[in-house]
Amino acid sequence: MVFLLPCCSWRALVIQYYLCYHRVCMNELLAGINTVVSHEIPIEKGVDLTDVIYEPDVKVMVMLMNDEKHSELYHVDPFSNTTDYMYRIDYANGNLSTIDTIGDGFLSPNADCYIAMGGGDFFYQDISGGYVISQSCMPIDQRWAILKTPPVIVPFLDRVNRYTDNKIINSISRDVRDTNATRTCMIY
Repeated sequence: MVFLLPCCSWRALVIQYYLCYHRVCMNELLAGINTVVSHEIPIEKGVDLTDVIYEPDVKVMVMLMNDEKHSELYHVDPFSNTTDYMYRIDYANGNLSTIDTIGDGFLSPNADCYIAMGGGDFFYQDISGGYVISQSCMPIDQRWAILKTPPVIVPFLDRVNRYTDNKIINSISRDVRDTNATRTCMIY
């Protein structure tokens, strides 16, 4: 006896979830130029974005992701224009609820760090070397941040004119008196 089965019954249907982030230059977007750069990172189902920080000194974006039992911290270079590596720190001790950047002048004069907190736990990570994490007290996983075709943002055609308003000028007349003072003027 021969059975004809569709292909999907032989293979499990796999749905992949992604963490996507986009870099948008507002000046170019307002000028009608679409220079959005998009990346995506494969993630597990049920992991939700909880918090995001950006440290401008070292140009690092850190995204805090939580599921039911643990947290993941994704370190990415938001200015990358190619498919690039990103680094994930797995925090298996529970859920972290917030992260914030701190400059640590006590340990090192040029250190850039962040602290993540949640459930009475504190997690401290040095990011002074950029988005590449080489040392941590938690497991580090290196993954690809895949460059994708960016979304097309349609420009808003009904532009708001800048600096327009109805102005009412009230002139106030004042008496001018000569005080024999020295007047200094500097022209740059």
